[in-house]
Amino acid sequence: MWERVNRAEAALIADTRWLPARQPNAAVIAVTTAGRGGVLWLLWIAVEALRPGGDGGWAARAAAAVGAALVASQLVKRLVPARHRPEAPGGPARRNLPERPDSPSFPSSHAATAAAFTTALALRDPRLGLLVTPLTATATYGRLRTRVHWPTDLAAGASIGVAAALAVHGLPR
Repeated sequence: MWERVNRAEAALIADTRWLPARQPNAAVIAVTTAGRGGVLWLLWIAVEALRPGGDGGWAARAAAAVGAALVASQLVKRLVPARHRPEAPGGPARRNLPERPDSPSFPSSHAATAAAFTTALALRDPRLGLLVTPLTATATYGRLRTRVHWPTDLAAGASIGVAAALAVHGLPR
């Protein structure tokens, strides 16, 4: 199922100035690693929930959105035929990642949780959502840059995350 799509996307992730195949810098690795399992976003949410004057209601909804996005992305991984990752774990772009993912790549759970968090934040405060978007983009770009995901993995994951946040946002408070 994935062979034709992978061939088409291989040109998108070819070794270029914007997406070199060599090892990425430490900041990209740190941000994309922190996003694993939604940890970066859940820590942010926990700080908001626990800080004096924090918005516990928003934190609960945001945590629910991140959790729903993670569960949904993992469910899709199990229902859709497995897609191999673009580069083997020992490849130059992936070599310094602390994790060595070899599970199916479609969809990206990193992108799903990042998009769920950012959407939940933007629904609460559009300016703050816009301010955090570069961090979300870096976490997502890091998955592409390290050749752990194909572009459509990221797009599908982000779509799942946005849908999860919108669904949770629509729940009664």
